[in-house]
Parts: sequence; structure tokens; C-alpha cells
Amino acid sequence: MSGLPEGKTLGVAPVDYDDDGWLDLFVTNDTDRNFLYHNLGNGRFAEVGSLEGIAYDRNGKSTSGMGIDTAWFRNDTELGIGMGNFANEMSSLFVTANGAAPFADEAILEGFGPASRLALTFGLFFFDYDLDGRQDLFQANGHLENDINIVQPSQTYAQSPQLFWNCGETCSTRFIEVSDSGDLTDPLVGRGATYADIDADGDLDIVVVQNGRRAVLLRNDQQLGHHWLRLRLEGRGSNRSAIGARAAGHAHPQLPVTGGAAADLRPGRCDPGRPPDRDLAGRQGAACGGQSARHAARHHRGTGGMSA
Repeated sequence: MSGLPEGKTLGVAPVDYDDDGWLDLFVTNDTDRNFLYHNLGNGRFAEVGSLEGIAYDRNGKSTSGMGIDTAWFRNDTELGIGMGNFANEMSSLFVTANGAAPFADEAILEGFGPASRLALTFGLFFFDYDLDGRQDLFQANGHLENDINIVQPSQTYAQSPQLFWNCGETCSTRFIEVSDSGDLTDPLVGRGATYADIDADGDLDIVVVQNGRRAVLLRNDQQLGHHWLRLRLEGRGSNRSAIGARAAGHAHPQLPVTGGAAADLRPGRCDPGRPPDRDLAGRQGAACGGQSARHAARHHRGTGGMSA
């Protein structure tokens, strides 16, 4: 990093994309090329976004990258980088091949690209909303101009969020937009978004902040009967918050599994913008910092029909 201004930095996602034990940084830059800062392990980073295939879209152009999140959404070795873009520009889904970079944008192949084209997406994240063991995708949408509909009839200032269900390998496209999702379809001027089990009932709820309007809490009331598992990780050394840790889970061969059991749980993170979560004992814990830092690295994953 040169220390000079190079990008707009609308979103940052830490993840160890090359599995060398060091957290790297993906950065979205809104009409400038996206950055990937490879952690060299000595306190220095090398920017390798162009080399690793995430700097530009499939046509070699910069995107309007804003919201960003990462997940092993196929429950295998392939890492996905989701990025929200501007109106009339579909969201991006950069995916590794054979567990390694360079990345390729597979938003169209995986199904959610075309459905995301009209929306202006600020907030984006992966989470397992139905506890079936597969990472689904949420987008918080909303335009910049409150009178945009006058000049672009296809656009509105307030826009409905979008929830995409991860169907797995059994469908022709993996991500399918959920149309019957209750209050989640109400138009919002969405900006930031995050998730947590606010009511401690096992499934993940959503918080969306709006531009000039009140924040919205969308409580998840799914009743599919799926089980779930939550882990709280604590480092033994200096990394007490277990940031960057991974937890792997494997189903016992004699256990019946009717859903998708978690094969690889997401890396532990410390996100200052994430609301408080609860551990298994129901205690409040801040996302990072202070005396609650030991609760920072927490994994929450559905196990489908498998009792955890």
C-alpha cells in the first residue's frame, strides 16, 4: 500500500483466500477497480486484484462495487466473493476454481445475477436464513435520487430488499429469489445491512439501515423445523477473539441427514458494524472490543435435518 488515495473503499471483507493462515482484504471501490490486498505475513500487503481476477467484471470494466461479503457457499473448497453494484448493473459473484484464485464472476451461472440487475445494492451478505446448512444471500437496495422514477421509469427511490435461497446442487441455478418473504418485500431506501439472532430463537434476523428513514428490524419467523449449531471460539494466545479461525464440522455416517450439514463454517471475524449477538447462554456480547471481545468469533450455522 502506497499511502496515497487509490480507491473509494465502500466495502471491505477480510478472508484468507489462499489458505496461508493470514487474513487478506477484499475492497470494493465504486466505479474504480476492486482491490485484493494479499497479506504477506510480515505486516505488509500486496495489491493483487487484477492478477487474481476480482478487479474488473467479465468485460474488463470496473463495477460500482459497494456491499461485499464472502462465503464458501457451495460447502466445498470454492470461495465466493459477493459484491453489490449500481442500478442496471447486476451484482457480482467472484468464485475460485479448484479451491484457488484466479476468480471468475459466476453471478449469471449461479442464478442471482439477472434478478439483481435492476436494483441499486448497497448492503449484501451471505447467511443461512432457513437453517438448511447452505449459505443464502441477502441484498439491501435503494436508489440515490428520490425522484429517479421521473427520468427512469424502471427505477424507484425505495426498493425492495432481495433474499436468494441457496438451493444447492438439485436446481438448475443455485440461487433462487424468494418472493413470499413477508415484510422483507416492503420497499426500503436500504444502505447498510447485517444479521444476528436478535430474539435468540436459533434463526437469523436482519437489520437494515436506511437513508433519512428509520432502521428496520426484520424478524425471521421461519418454522421449517431445521436444527442449528452455534459455536463460540476463544483463542488461547494473543488472539483471544479467535479472529480468522475456522471450524470444520462433519456428520457422523450413522446420523440421518435430511438437509445440508455444515461442511465448513465461516471464518471468525470482528465486525464493528455488526449488532450484538447472543451466545448459547443468552448473554449479550458486543461484536468486538472491550470486555465482550471474547464473544467476537462466533459461528452460527443450520444443520438441516441433522440434530446437532
